[in-house]
Amino acid sequence: MYPMIGGLGPLLGDGNAGSFVRDGKILSTWSIKRSNVYLGRRAFTTINNNCKPNRKLKIAVLIGPVTSSAGEATAISFIGKKNVKSFGEPTSGLITANQMMALAADVYYYLSVSTEADRNGKEYTKPIQPDELVMDGDNFENLHADQKVIAALKWLEN
Repeated sequence: MYPMIGGLGPLLGDGNAGSFVRDGKILSTWSIKRSNVYLGRRAFTTINNNCKPNRKLKIAVLIGPVTSSAGEATAISFIGKKNVKSFGEPTSGLITANQMMALAADVYYYLSVSTEADRNGKEYTKPIQPDELVMDGDNFENLHADQKVIAALKWLEN
């Protein structure tokens, strides 16, 4: 998730973007500072980016059932921003943070240890619902005919 969010850091702007939650308590928060993603004080990306986008710029986020795990964390990072609206279908619902556990020298497993919350503290334990539901109408061969893209473009143009 960190490289995905870091690449979009200039659009997200500085500040808290989301958090990991267990039993209703925030364990740690991920944030953006100068386009880099931090978990607490630890930097997870180091990007030299001097891009300064217009903060009034509208941002459309497309989500659907194949938006999963790190993609959901990336979508969560945009939730709560005033200039953002999501379009599409509910995500897959794999909104968890995983921790690697060693069983033996060459044997590992990953265990889901927490869920995620947006910048306002809303926890997500089920698929993320888009702001504007647009069912079906996918057209990956011609995005100009894709209903989700059309809905997002209409909103961006107004």
